[in-house]
Amino acid sequence: MFKPRERRVKRKPRVKIGEWLRDHFTLHPDSALTTTDVILRAQGAERFAITKSQRVSTIRAMKALPPPLRTLNGAGNCGQLIIYNSHNLRSYALAWSKANYMERYQYQNCRRLLSGNVQPLWDEAKLIAGLEIPVQDSGDYLEVQKFIALDKGDKRLLHKIEAQEKVRATALSEVAAEFRKRQAKLPRPRRGRPPTRNLFK
Repeated sequence: MFKPRERRVKRKPRVKIGEWLRDHFTLHPDSALTTTDVILRAQGAERFAITKSQRVSTIRAMKALPPPLRTLNGAGNCGQLIIYNSHNLRSYALAWSKANYMERYQYQNCRRLLSGNVQPLWDEAKLIAGLEIPVQDSGDYLEVQKFIALDKGDKRLLHKIEAQEKVRATALSEVAAEFRKRQAKLPRPRRGRPPTRNLFK
C-alpha cells in the first residue's frame, strides 16, 4: 500500500549567541542584557516558554565572551545572568539597575504572586529613564576605570585607581564613625516586655 511521504518541518536556523552578542554590543555599547533578554531578542522565544536548555546554552555563551564583556549575577527567579560592557559607565550602571530591580523588571517574586499582590512589570525604557549615571570619582566610575586598566595592562593607572579607592574608603569610614558617635548619644528605648492588659475586667 502506497504511503505518502511525510513532509519535514523546516527548523529555524540556529542563532549563535556569542556572535549575536558581539554584534549587539558593537552597535549598542551602552546596553546591558539579562539571560531572558538575550533569548527573547536573539531567538524570538516567548518569556514563559523558555526552556532550560535554552537558558543553559545562553549562559555558557555569555560567560565564554572575552573582555570588555563581563557578567553579573542578578537577583530574582530563574538564575538570571546579566552581561554588560565593562568599559562603558552607562552599561555598568544599567546592569546593576537590572540586577537590583529584577523582580520588578522581568519576574515577580514568588511570595508576591502567592499573596495576590501582582504588580505590572517594568519595561527597559522605564529603567533607562530612572537611571542615574555615576559621577566622576564615585565607586562605580572607579570600578569601570579599573576594568579598563586591567584589560589594557596599564599598571600605573591601576595603582592610581587603587590609591583613589583607599582615600574614598577612608573618607567613608570616617563618616560612618561620626554617625555611630551621634547614634550612641541618642536615648535608648527601654528593653523588656510591654505591659499586658487585663482582659477579664
